[in-house]
Amino acid sequence: MKTVLITGANRGIGLGHARRFAERGVAVFATARRIDADDELHRLAHAHPGRFTVLHYDAADPEAPAQLKAALGDTPVDLLLANAGATGESGQALGNIHV
Repeated sequence: MKTVLITGANRGIGLGHARRFAERGVAVFATARRIDADDELHRLAHAHPGRFTVLHYDAADPEAPAQLKAALGDTPVDLLLANAGATGESGQALGNIHV
């Protein structure tokens, strides 16, 4: 079974991709910074047991990559959709943004 990891999957484009992949039988790891117990991600996880996993992931947290790696374990990821976004101060030039 193919596996996709989608960051920023709780709304918009990320949620749309998560829904489509799940409908097609792909195993989905869906991450979001804000997760509510009754949100659409949990409804998808309930509808696709064993194939849809909801994970908390805050890209601004320096511990987040290690936590995500631990949650994935040895599961190979076939596709990464890096959809999570961040906002900074308005008017910043791309070359001046700290990443």
